Amino acid sequence: MVHVVERHEHGRSDIARLVGESEEAVGLMMPEVLSHPENTIDFTAGLAQVWTSYCLADDPQAELSDTRRAARLAAQLSADLFVLAGTGAGTRVRIDIGDDKADATGTGPVPIANLTNWLAAYWWSQISRSEDSRAALERFTLDDLTKDGRFDPYWCRMFEALRGFDSDSETWPGAISAAMESIDGPTVSTREESMFLALDLFGLLAAIGDQDEFTQQLRKALESHKTYWTATRERRADPRGFASFAILALAAKAADAGMAIEVESDYLPRGLLERPRWMFELT
Repeated sequence: MVHVVERHEHGRSDIARLVGESEEAVGLMMPEVLSHPENTIDFTAGLAQVWTSYCLADDPQAELSDTRRAARLAAQLSADLFVLAGTGAGTRVRIDIGDDKADATGTGPVPIANLTNWLAAYWWSQISRSEDSRAALERFTLDDLTKDGRFDPYWCRMFEALRGFDSDSETWPGAISAAMESIDGPTVSTREESMFLALDLFGLLAAIGDQDEFTQQLRKALESHKTYWTATRERRADPRGFASFAILALAAKAADAGMAIEVESDYLPRGLLERPRWMFELT
């Protein structure tokens, strides 16, 4: 049985303009990314994700190549941040930008190479199925990512759970159990954010391998996403609510493990989920 979670109406009539403006803004930032990445790459990666979200507003299943191009750049830039942070300051390195590779300068450890950006890059590495991105992210420890900021403890446990899951460690379920001790009392995010946007991700990860439980958790996660992003008029129009890249990433992880995705939703673009090579097929 296939379950359906309807996406909310965003109520925007200016999507085409916003797609164009977002694409233009990303393009204008690219020279700065290559010359001064330590100051610009995280901002530009965020712009690329916004561009992708606006594309998904009118192309929710990512059927159009323009949508997939935006998603590819978001995936590349989020990983490039960590490629540069893992390269000595001043050292030249090649990074992926669209169809090409470009010369950039390593930054060495920088504050923007933090846990928040690592998780964003991790989600994209799963969606894009990029082994190069995964390799770049694996070089960083939790201490590396948290030394220059404050983060909710449950996101630290998410890092441990994801790394443990990927390395087949027997201890990763313990990280999920530990996260449950702090998720009800966030220290940085709001309780609403932790309960509707974070909690179900742990359940989804834990359910990989159990088809019925995963389907139930996926449906629940998408419904929680919808609940959060429809709570106010402003949230309805916010591009961050048009899709959930974290949920999509875990669904991709499950699909690649051979599980069926038995929930359909415009929050879950099938064009990025059911075509594992989508990023590498673009020309």
